[in-house]
Amino acid sequence: MAMALTGTALGPPMSAPAHVSVLYTPDSSLSWDSIPSDMLLEVASYMRDDRYALLSLTRVCSYWRQVLVECPLNWTQISTKYPTKLLKLWLQRSKSVPIDAEICHLPPELIPLLRPKNISFRSLRCTLNKKNLLKLFEGLTKVSPNLERLELYRRSADQRSQIRLKIISGSMPSLKDLRLASIDLTPEILRLRHLVNLELAHPFPSLTAVLDLIVSNPLLEMITLSVRCAGKTDPRPNGAVMIPRLRSLTFGFYSPVPLFHRLSIPRGATVSFSLWADAEECETILPDSLEHLHNLSEVKNLYVQHRSGYWIKASGPSGEVKFEGKNDPDLELQKLPLQFVERFRYAEIRECSEAFSKEAYPGWISKVFGRSRNLKTLVIDSCKLATMKYIFRLLSPQHNRAPGAPLRRESLPCPALSTIILEVPHDGSWNDWAVPFIQMLRDRAAVGSRLQKVRIVSNPRVQIPRPGEEKRKQMAKLVRWVEVKYFWYKDGAVDERRARELFEWQHDKEGFSKDDIRVTSD
Repeated sequence: MAMALTGTALGPPMSAPAHVSVLYTPDSSLSWDSIPSDMLLEVASYMRDDRYALLSLTRVCSYWRQVLVECPLNWTQISTKYPTKLLKLWLQRSKSVPIDAEICHLPPELIPLLRPKNISFRSLRCTLNKKNLLKLFEGLTKVSPNLERLELYRRSADQRSQIRLKIISGSMPSLKDLRLASIDLTPEILRLRHLVNLELAHPFPSLTAVLDLIVSNPLLEMITLSVRCAGKTDPRPNGAVMIPRLRSLTFGFYSPVPLFHRLSIPRGATVSFSLWADAEECETILPDSLEHLHNLSEVKNLYVQHRSGYWIKASGPSGEVKFEGKNDPDLELQKLPLQFVERFRYAEIRECSEAFSKEAYPGWISKVFGRSRNLKTLVIDSCKLATMKYIFRLLSPQHNRAPGAPLRRESLPCPALSTIILEVPHDGSWNDWAVPFIQMLRDRAAVGSRLQKVRIVSNPRVQIPRPGEEKRKQMAKLVRWVEVKYFWYKDGAVDERRARELFEWQHDKEGFSKDDIRVTSD
């Protein structure tokens, strides 16, 4: 008879023996020289930028040394910042494999070692003065058939005194990346056909030479130009030069107009203008016709920031354009297709806003509102109180109403507006901005344009009334959703990451902290 064991005097019930899992432990007798060579080379590939770490690996044992030294790929990154002894060692161990070289100074003993006719380059970056550049490339007609990237930066030079280096020959199908500063566009360079990235900085080439170089390289994706063309005439009409694969085009410092107007920009491209140091920053950059700027065919988002100058970004599914350093945004805004804009964000840098005069407001904001009939979301970011009250007046149908005339929807700016996100101004109390804001909401609601959402962003130091107070009740009657979000200070400074997250947040989401408020109305 089988006996059932229970937890009685016989003791606790017997459990079935548990499965015992034994962890595998490697044999402690394995030595360093048992590591597979391919694994060791994989580890070394992450240390090629650190010459001393790579050398340390070769000193672990004779096996490691043999594996690492016999692989020339480990020794292909060289720099004249290395001690001369190490530089010679790297060149010796790289054997015939093309190297990546950075040459930032040129002691006489290094010239015979670094001359391109003696070694093969995959990439070459030279930052030298005119004398050393000529020494390094003296008598040479080409660099290397394997060269993929060439950077030549002339240091401490009169920008108008340039160098003619005939170091490129033939079509050079391997050369994809070319970056030149104060180096002439020689006929050899103009014969290149396979560039993907092109940077020209501070030379004074002819307009025709730059356009010819762009036309002859249809694979170009990234172009950066900081050039003042010596000649501004070219027989090609505006928009004649197509760049079919362009992803990014950047103009820096000098007037981009002569070059830019002759280019045709494809959909999806980003065009940037950095004009902070340019004496011609007041000129209008965009041409009268945007027919050849396909990246501006659908501008959905507009961001304008006021600091020492204006920063403008217009973007959409077709691409974007950025202007950095404009003194007057109206020159470009009046040409952008703002009728498609759905989101407009305006910001003032707090450090600069104290210096803004009342006259700095601007008629350009009213023009944006007047043209943006599809505007749905307005973000007022870090603006001073006076600017905010000015914007509220523009958004009210009272602004365009004739004296004595009734409020009409036809006079309503931005009729599609449904969401306003604003940061509480740092230079005013709740009543200072809430009274004109509520009046604007009331005026819009009176003509049948009730907002769906108001989102208020504040730091905890600004006192915001609780939902039971009168003005919050008024706001809740005029807007479907009223939300308040706090962002916190870290060590006395604004938590910029937190603030950015709050401003980018647009739709109804959960996860409010205990100090957040949500007010709804039926």
